[in-house]
Amino acid sequence: MQQARENLQQSSEAMRQGNTSQALAAGTRAEQELEELQDEVRQQAANQFAETMQGMRQEAAELERRQDEIVDQMSRAASEPSAGLRESDEKPDVREQLREQQEQLGQLLEEMQQTVEQAEDAEPLLAQKLYDSYRRTKQQKVEERLEQTEELLQLNYEPQARELAGQSIEDLSMLREDIDAAAEAV
Repeated sequence: MQQARENLQQSSEAMRQGNTSQALAAGTRAEQELEELQDEVRQQAANQFAETMQGMRQEAAELERRQDEIVDQMSRAASEPSAGLRESDEKPDVREQLREQQEQLGQLLEEMQQTVEQAEDAEPLLAQKLYDSYRRTKQQKVEERLEQTEELLQLNYEPQARELAGQSIEDLSMLREDIDAAAEAV
């Protein structure tokens, strides 16, 4: 940057002295240095977005994996004989896991939104794909579905809760796939 500034000053000084060929040469050198600097900044931004997207990919895959485990846990609990009127020990644990899923999904969506805002100028394709994924996830009301699953479990509507939890796996799988596709745009 400093070299480009010096070349611009040399070009300006040469113009004042009427030496156009020297001014043109210094201006051309400054232009080349600024283009190199711009490419360097662009590459640094791409690397930063690539790291961010790798983290989001991992978070989305983890959400999907945990949701699958929750559904398996709910299915096992449903196939085991009932302990009578008392709540099984697994239900509070499953409800807590669902709350954690809601929290993790909320954090991921917030991170997606921030990345969209940061990437709009530097990586517009990434920003568009990530925004589309964010919007689709919000429209599918995945967070609300996780919350409803937890509420149904609390009210002992276990078959309905399992069904909603299963739908959430599909939604989280789609979110993961969308994030993977957006990451490829970097």
